[in-house]
Amino acid sequence: TDEPGTGLKQLDEITIKNKDATELRKFLFSYDYSTGRLTLRSIKKALTDEPPYKFDYYNEVLPPRIGNSGTLPTFGQDHWGYNNGKTDNANLLLPVWKADPNSSTAAQIFYKGGDRGIDRVKMQAGMLTKITYPAGGTEGFAYEPHEYGYIGNQSLQSLGEFQTVENLVENSAFVDADGDLNVEQTDYVHPVISGTGENMVYVHITVKGFKPSVGDAYVEIYKYGSPSTLYYKRAMKLQLGQQIEYEDYLQLPTGVQYTVKAYAKGRFVDNDPENGQTYYAHAEIKLAWTTKTTTSVPLKKKQIGGLRIAEVSTSSYTGDGNPVKRQFLYDEAGIPLETSSGVLNEAPFYEYKNLNYYAPGEIACTYDLRLATNKAVLGYGPHVAYGRITELSGNNGSNGKTVYTFTSEKDYPAISYKQPPFQQSSNNSYATGNILSSTIFKKENNLDKPVNEMVTT
Repeated sequence: TDEPGTGLKQLDEITIKNKDATELRKFLFSYDYSTGRLTLRSIKKALTDEPPYKFDYYNEVLPPRIGNSGTLPTFGQDHWGYNNGKTDNANLLLPVWKADPNSSTAAQIFYKGGDRGIDRVKMQAGMLTKITYPAGGTEGFAYEPHEYGYIGNQSLQSLGEFQTVENLVENSAFVDADGDLNVEQTDYVHPVISGTGENMVYVHITVKGFKPSVGDAYVEIYKYGSPSTLYYKRAMKLQLGQQIEYEDYLQLPTGVQYTVKAYAKGRFVDNDPENGQTYYAHAEIKLAWTTKTTTSVPLKKKQIGGLRIAEVSTSSYTGDGNPVKRQFLYDEAGIPLETSSGVLNEAPFYEYKNLNYYAPGEIACTYDLRLATNKAVLGYGPHVAYGRITELSGNNGSNGKTVYTFTSEKDYPAISYKQPPFQQSSNNSYATGNILSSTIFKKENNLDKPVNEMVTT
C-alpha cells in the first residue's frame, strides 16, 4: 500500500469475461487514505442495485514510512517493527551512555536512540475492524497484542525472569479511653504509617466521644519521639450525654512512626427520676490508610509487538442484538490466562562496543560498533507462533470450544549467532506452524465434553 503523493498505482476494477470477451461481471474498488496508507473502503458489483461490501478500520493513523520522499521519516517502531507512536526517536537503536575510548578522564559519550517499547493502541493503526456485507450482515474483529511464554525451547521462568507485582493493603489503628468522676484514662498506639504516595499518606480519621460538664475528653495524633510535632487534635463536646461522631481526612508524612492518643476524665449524671443515666467521659479514634507493597514473582508471559485476533463477532442483519461470537485464547493447557503458549523465535538483541583495529604497517583505528539483530525482520517467518489455541464458541464458550495444537520453535529451536562475525542463523520455520491435533468439545451441564478429535501422525 502506498502513501499519498507517492504515485503508486491502485486497482480500480476487476472485469470477468467469457471466451467471447463478453463481460459477465465487474467489481469496482474504492479507496481513501484514512489510515495513512491507501485503504480499501468498498467493493461493489457494477450495474446492480446490490449494496457494496464495506470495510471499517481502527481510527489510529499510521506514521509515514522511513525514507519516503517528501515526508518526515519516523522511527516510531517497537522492537518488531510495529507502530508505537514515538515521534522523537532518533533511530532504531536503543540510547546508551558508553565510555569514550579516547578520553583519559573516563568521559562518557551519549549515543542517541529510541524507545522501542510496544504501544497496544498505536499498533492497531490500519487494522480492519468490520466488514459489512451487501445483505446487511456484519463481521467484527477485535485484536490484542501478541504474548509469549517461551524463547525457543526455554520458558521465561527457566530464564529467571521476574515481574514486580503491586498490592494495596488496607491498614488501621484504633485506641479509646473511658474516664470517671476523678479518674482519668490515657491510651496510646504507635503505628508507622506509610502510604501509596511518594511523600504523603492520606489518612481517614473517625472520632467518637463525649465530654462531661466537669472533665475533658480528646484525641491527638503527633510524631512519636522527640521532637514531637502535633498533627491533629479533636476535643469532645458536651451534648446532653450523647456521643458525637466526627469524620476527618488528613495528609501525613509517609514512613513516620506516630503516637495516637485518647484521653478521657469525668462523668455526667442525668438526674431525671424516670430515665436518668450516668455518662462517662469517652474518647476514641480510628485511623485507616492504604499501603502499597511490591513482590517479585516469576514471569510467565510477556506482551510483544504485533496483534492477534481476540474475538470475531458475526451479525446476520443490521441491528442484530445477538451476534454470534468466537473468542480465542492462547494459553497453555490447564492454566487459562496465566500463561502463554506463544513462542518467540528470538529476543531482540542490541550491542554497543568500542573496538580497536590494528593492521600491519597502518595506524591503529578506533571505532564504535552499534548493531541490532532480530530474526523477525530477516525473513525467518513470524516472530511469534503458538503451540496451543482455543476457539470458544458463543460467549465464553457457552456453545463449546475447539482446541488446536501446533508445532513451534519450542519443538524445533533454531540457533542464532549474536557476535561478529555473524554466522547464518539456522531457520526451522519450515517445521513450525503445522497442526498436531484438533479437539472439539460440546458443552453439557456446564462441562466440556470431547466429541471429536483429530491427531496428525
